[in-house]
Amino acid sequence: MSNPVAQLVTPREVATVRAFLGREAAVFVNGVNLLVDAGFTAAMTTNQVDFAGLA
Repeated sequence: MSNPVAQLVTPREVATVRAFLGREAAVFVNGVNLLVDAGFTAAMTTNQVDFAGLA
């Protein structure tokens, strides 16, 4: 599995998360690292990333 979603995160997708964090609905979201990477970090952590295609 290379990337769970198989695409890069776009600036718009990151902006959407940032916009949410600026709203009152996110008032209780604090002290957390919110990764906006389409699951890439989770795949790296569980050794599900295949770099064989890069060679």
